[in-house]
Amino acid sequence: MDWVTSKLYWTDAGTNRIEVANLDGSMRSLLIWDGLDRPRDIVVDPVGGFMYWTDWGQTPKIERAGMDGTQRSVIVISNLTWPNGLAIDHEGERLYWADGGTKAIEYATLDGKNRTILIGAELPHPFGLALYENQIFWSDWDTAGIHRCANLLPNLRPMHQVSAFPGCQLLFARQFESNALKSGPYIPPEPRVIGVARCRGFRR
Repeated sequence: MDWVTSKLYWTDAGTNRIEVANLDGSMRSLLIWDGLDRPRDIVVDPVGGFMYWTDWGQTPKIERAGMDGTQRSVIVISNLTWPNGLAIDHEGERLYWADGGTKAIEYATLDGKNRTILIGAELPHPFGLALYENQIFWSDWDTAGIHRCANLLPNLRPMHQVSAFPGCQLLFARQFESNALKSGPYIPPEPRVIGVARCRGFRR
């Protein structure tokens, strides 16, 4: 969502389009419809004037364009399989993404440069992604849980200065029953911690 102009941006993998509208659904406009192949997540940076999206079609990639659909370019194209969730660190000017195929969470500068692995080949199937202060949260398709890495440092250095540290954990996961539709009111199951992950930090 563009909080400056109160507009909602979305991708549609069925029609292979990117669209925008006001928050009430009015003034709907088609921005990009050419060259998309299974677009997934989309995030916007109204301050910088760009939108970013993942595409895990035949050629997986991460693209960006002006928020009016112009100035389109591919910023990450190598070593991707199923790029899913995106998140922007506006203060650090970094783009984070989760890839369900490589089982990793990575980040780069907003132009796709200085690519760095934050969590590499350790996650079952990362999907959604969000940042909050110095923490990174992600959902996982396989665990049906929400995970968190609580030690996301604000000024990360290049990959060769990686050092491992504990601090990632699974917040909760729900077990789903195949016969979920039963008589009587639905009672959500209790959250259950089913594992702990590890992520990588960077020394200053």
